[in-house]
Amino acid sequence: MNKPFNTISMKISTLYNKTALIWTKFEFFLTDLFLKIIYSILKIINYLLGIQNLTCNINNNHACPHLGMAIGGKYGSLLNLIIEGGKLYETIKKEEAPSKKRVSSSITQMLRNGLVVTLVILLVNNQNAIAQDLHFSQFYNAPLLANPANTGFTPDADYRIGGNYRNQWATIPVPYKTMSFYGDAQLAADKLQNGWIGVGAIMLRDEAGDGALKSIKTYGNIAYHQQLSETRLLSLGVQAGYIQKSINTNKLTFDDQWNGKFFDINVPNNEALLTNQISYLDINIGLNYAAFPNENTYINGGIAVQHINRPKETFFSNTFVAGKDYDNRLARRYTAFANASIKLNDKVIVNPQAYFTYMEKANQLNVGGNIHYNLGTMDYASASELIAGVYYRYKDAAIPMLGIKHKNLTATFTYDATISKLTPYNQTRGANEISIIYSGLYNRGGKTPRNMRCAMPSF
Repeated sequence: MNKPFNTISMKISTLYNKTALIWTKFEFFLTDLFLKIIYSILKIINYLLGIQNLTCNINNNHACPHLGMAIGGKYGSLLNLIIEGGKLYETIKKEEAPSKKRVSSSITQMLRNGLVVTLVILLVNNQNAIAQDLHFSQFYNAPLLANPANTGFTPDADYRIGGNYRNQWATIPVPYKTMSFYGDAQLAADKLQNGWIGVGAIMLRDEAGDGALKSIKTYGNIAYHQQLSETRLLSLGVQAGYIQKSINTNKLTFDDQWNGKFFDINVPNNEALLTNQISYLDINIGLNYAAFPNENTYINGGIAVQHINRPKETFFSNTFVAGKDYDNRLARRYTAFANASIKLNDKVIVNPQAYFTYMEKANQLNVGGNIHYNLGTMDYASASELIAGVYYRYKDAAIPMLGIKHKNLTATFTYDATISKLTPYNQTRGANEISIIYSGLYNRGGKTPRNMRCAMPSF
């Protein structure tokens, strides 16, 4: 009776051994590939960080500044990791396979840590940081993050619950993951004349690389929406949040821990970290204007200012470098968006959209649109819609989008196809993103549903 089981077990064992052999060969191939492009990685970092004249004496570890000194813009630790990997290239070429595998593990670790250290440097040196804040390509499906004035702005519903998940740079060993969950609702719509209050909350979590750098953001939102006329609406929103960021230095290695052969975690890293965790209060405000000229047209635009209190964000005890004090306060971030919903006929609704954000010297522009195609009947409760579109992030990525809406539930998927100078290194695989939103009306105990003020075009 055990013969069939033994046969299956032998087949599984054989398959496992073959798979392990293939993986070993593949790992050696990746090792050689990593070593060949190690200096290309330096060029990428130069491009991303805007470093012009990085210099470092590769014959003297201490000639490169520590990470604490890297606040001044020299990025010595990161550069040292890369240079040390390059110095091992010829050594590895002469090693046998087992040694090659051992050293390749160190190289892979250096590359991985280099990416995490890059993020830490961006965090502690916001004078040159670009796009530190969490963001989604589906900005239109992250309304509370885009603008606090969007809180409770659901013309065709009383409430909504949503979530976003973003997986970025999947081609590297440990991709970067960002997720959010939010909810908002309208209050006092039947009590206030020509207006209502919106309340909501949003939680975001971000893991950079192997999880060494983590961010958790929790915000509470409140907004007031006032009809200026039957076809115009003005909204003002405020958002206050508690931000927590942490770094696990046990998952990182630093230049002082390199002994010439491998990183020794028992050696002190000599970094001037004050704490592994920081927290602060963050305040944002936003303003929206919406117009509903007729039942088939909706136009909306808004502006927002984030970090109006300019909170301090640093893990380091010493922020005085090269005669200059870097207080590491977040710069204010300004955003603007515009969108429209135009019903062409009983089958098609078009949604053109644009989003712009500016922080310090960095900016980002997204433009594009999507089409809703009615798959169901004219009955609102049973209508199903196919959603398709494409967006463009200026000089960075093309973002196709596909989704489905059934009754009160909407799900969309986007894919960031990189078209920037990073394309040769990530094979256009920038990020993929999923969004799910559920909206609905309150149960009024059999009473007539509220009058849809400022209703958007729908099938």
